[in-house]
Amino acid sequence: MRVLVIGGGISGLASAFRVREALKKANIQHHLEVLEAEDEVGGTIRTFGEEGWRVESGPNGFLDSKPGALRLVEALGLEDRLLPADHAAKKRFIFVDGRLRKLPTSAGSFICSPVLPFFARLRFALEPLMPRGPKDESVADLGRRRIGPHAVERLLDPMVSGIFAGDVEKLSVASAFPAVKNLEMEHGSLILGMLARMRRRRRESSSGGNTSGGPAGPGGHLNSLVGGMGELLDALKTALGDSIETGVRVDSVVANPEGGYLVFLEGSNEPRTADIVISAAPAHSAAAYLSDLDADLAGDLASISYAPISVVAVGLREDVLERPLDGFGFLIPSCEREQILGCLFDSSIYPGHRAPPGHVLTRTMVGGARSPELALLSDEELVNVVKKSHHKTMGLYWDRPSYLRVFRYQQGIPQYPVGHSRTVARIDSSRMRHPGLYVMGNFLSGVGVNDCSSAAEEIAAMVASRGSERTAQIGG
Repeated sequence: MRVLVIGGGISGLASAFRVREALKKANIQHHLEVLEAEDEVGGTIRTFGEEGWRVESGPNGFLDSKPGALRLVEALGLEDRLLPADHAAKKRFIFVDGRLRKLPTSAGSFICSPVLPFFARLRFALEPLMPRGPKDESVADLGRRRIGPHAVERLLDPMVSGIFAGDVEKLSVASAFPAVKNLEMEHGSLILGMLARMRRRRRESSSGGNTSGGPAGPGGHLNSLVGGMGELLDALKTALGDSIETGVRVDSVVANPEGGYLVFLEGSNEPRTADIVISAAPAHSAAAYLSDLDADLAGDLASISYAPISVVAVGLREDVLERPLDGFGFLIPSCEREQILGCLFDSSIYPGHRAPPGHVLTRTMVGGARSPELALLSDEELVNVVKKSHHKTMGLYWDRPSYLRVFRYQQGIPQYPVGHSRTVARIDSSRMRHPGLYVMGNFLSGVGVNDCSSAAEEIAAMVASRGSERTAQIGG
């Protein structure tokens, strides 16, 4: 069986690794190839280590409330390299009314918190009385109905910006935050649903279940690796070895009259043959090379938009700080009219592992669906935006930082607008029309490392099942 994976990001590499595992376990002979258009694999996940700094170009970890990433870490033998977030990361801040305010972490602290006006906090008491909404609606629509407009403006808006760099008015709550929508659909109330979930966790805890909570939020603790998320990519590269080819751009995928698929590469007249094709490239790239095979599928892929985002990493000496950076970071609601989305305190999340002694490391997000034009500013302009924002939000002034690097992604984070679930269903249904073709990626059902890792396991199971059926047919 010839398996070809297009795309060398976390989705493609994890899929290739899991497929190889599954086919070996099933004793199915195979040849595996991973084709990556860029000169390096990894996509947005890379760790830059120099002179004591370890700086992430993309995500800075994964939650243990979902098992996908942890299972991948264990399968790669990296358990002893796990690095849990520090307890200080439990502190998260919102910049509202011109100052940083700590987000409440309990019902009692919420009642006293100035993040929302007092009458807006009382509005939460009415939440169980609010009616259920439609199956698919925006995060803002659900929020306004259930917890009020002030909570949407000051809590949900920055949350959506922090995770998706998205627009709270457009993002589908069912696609982006399915667990939230499920609480409403199952319990008729977010508050009652959360209370039921807490009771269930207490029962599981008393019976020895794993209900780890922590800095990342309820039911999940943020984890990375000692050397950064790049360690995960390095381990996958080592495991896959010569199966990976970089600098190879796929031009088109078409059906092979003899069965399977022909994969044509730019600059080559000789196609690669494959029984299985796993498309793990970004949606817009996949739309281009799948257009000859299936125009409808390509159209659905092309319809998926991405929010551009730039990340400015700034390393500073501790002695320039007016106060310690002792939390996870902060987000900024769009109503504050600031030019940044928020800032992560990486050296506080993983103290002793992300900055040299006597220094701190921050990463600031700019752009997103809220202000896409800002993500496309020049490096100098981006640095000036961040410098001004740091001064206004944290009272922090710096001129010559100890470390400075800009990461920019014109096609950054995929967006899940209302109606996204229908698009995903149509894309998934293409497997019936094109047996052996599997389209996957963070543009479908989850943007996190956990989501991509779990999807890789599902793809591997389907490939192994198809391989077993094929072997049985040949043997028969």
